[in-house]
Amino acid sequence: MSVEIRISETEDVSVESAFAYIDDYTNHPKFLHGSLPLVPVTEHTRGKGATFDGGMGLGPVTVKSRVRVVEWEENKVIAVDTIKGFDVDFRYEFIELEAEKARVDVLVTYRVGSGIAGNVLGRTIEPFIKIAVKFSTHSLRKQIIDFHKARTNA
Repeated sequence: MSVEIRISETEDVSVESAFAYIDDYTNHPKFLHGSLPLVPVTEHTRGKGATFDGGMGLGPVTVKSRVRVVEWEENKVIAVDTIKGFDVDFRYEFIELEAEKARVDVLVTYRVGSGIAGNVLGRTIEPFIKIAVKFSTHSLRKQIIDFHKARTNA
C-alpha cells in the first residue's frame, strides 16, 4: 500500500529562504508533525549523500527510518529516500515565480508493504497522516515566512 501526499504552496519569500529553511535538517521536527529529531550518520549534513536516522509518531505507531539525500541542487530540489526502516520519501521542489515570491512543491510518499500486515498498518496510520499533512503544511508556511523575515531584516 502506498500513500502519496502532494502539497504546493506559494509564499512571499525568496527561493533561497525557502530552500535554506528546509535544507537545515534541524528544522524538520519543527514543521513535520510527529517527526522525531533527525540524527546525522554521515559527516556532511546537507547535499547528496547526507544520511540521517529519524522517525515519526503516527498515532499509536512510532516508525523509524534511515534516510539519504539522493538529489540535491541548491535552490532547486531536495529529494530524500529511505534506505532502511519505515519507507517514506520526500521531494521538495523550489520554483522562483518572481523576486521574493516562491512556490514550494512537496511530495511525500509512504509505503507500508502488501499483505494483511501492510493493509492493517496503512489503515491505522492513514488518518494520522492526513492530520500530519494539514498541520505540517500550516507550520511550514508560517516558519518559512518567519525565517525569511528574520533573514532579510538582519
